[in-house]
Amino acid sequence: MNKKKLFIVFAFLAIVTIAIWGVINQRRDSNPLPKVRIGYLAIAGSLPLFVAEEQGFFKEENVVVELLRFNSSNEIAIAAATGKIDLIGIGATNAVLDASKTANVIFKAFMLNGYTKSHDGEQATDYLLARKGVNIDNLEGKKIAFFPGSISKVFANLIFPKYGMDMADIEYIEMAPPNWIPSFESGAIDAVTAIEPFAQMLRDKGLVDVLIDGYYAEVMPDVPLSAVWFIDGKLSEKVEISIFNSFRKSIAFIQEDRGRALKSFSKYTKMNPNIYMRIGLNNWRMIDERGAVESLKDFIKILVQDNGIKGVPESYIWNKPE
Repeated sequence: MNKKKLFIVFAFLAIVTIAIWGVINQRRDSNPLPKVRIGYLAIAGSLPLFVAEEQGFFKEENVVVELLRFNSSNEIAIAAATGKIDLIGIGATNAVLDASKTANVIFKAFMLNGYTKSHDGEQATDYLLARKGVNIDNLEGKKIAFFPGSISKVFANLIFPKYGMDMADIEYIEMAPPNWIPSFESGAIDAVTAIEPFAQMLRDKGLVDVLIDGYYAEVMPDVPLSAVWFIDGKLSEKVEISIFNSFRKSIAFIQEDRGRALKSFSKYTKMNPNIYMRIGLNNWRMIDERGAVESLKDFIKILVQDNGIKGVPESYIWNKPE
């Protein structure tokens, strides 16, 4: 074959290669990676979600996410039930189950956010805090702030009777966390059931004393107050597995490098990262870990016994496909 014919052959192959590559890219453009809209709260319990996004674990699993901020679990549950989001990035167990029964939509938990008391050198995840001079014995008649959402009333009805009080003995106020500090400073509230990182901020201000270390865990040890939930039938099985794997990687990362993991908070909560280095972290568990399913079921039994939920859906636990 002479040089002219050889050149023609190579030129033809080059043109064919470029054409094939163009078709491949066109197909890629017409079939982008699935975008998953995830609702979240700007609290410590959402850390695995923030880490999964910031460390690129979703991208590693070929999933593109859009994080949408909400003010309460009730808002997230309603958004999920009405198709405004594709995944509940964190949602109070009672709020999600109530939405499931009301809207006839199945939600399935695949990661649990365990709330704990201080143990083995680790801080609690939340507290009942009160202004200086207020103690557990003189809370009656005091103005107490609670995180917005129905879960706060559920827990108050479960916990305060242990200390000889009920809801009628206190002034119950639902209040968003950013308002807690100015409300203490102005005298608008006397106490608050504070979650992290806001609890640490209040303690740093020197405005409060700790009345209950691990407020939510008064209900049961390592209480699965909230979880991460799939909306049944919303995402493909492949995408669900990818998201599950992303959260598993995130939990491992938090355990291995707490410092780097905690830096992920700042972008989503706009708070000083120094605060995060001193907060208590939730005990996050994937649903296939030992004891996770039993823990969730035990907590739901408590909610049922105390009328904390409207009813138990037939299905609420995600089973990872084999």
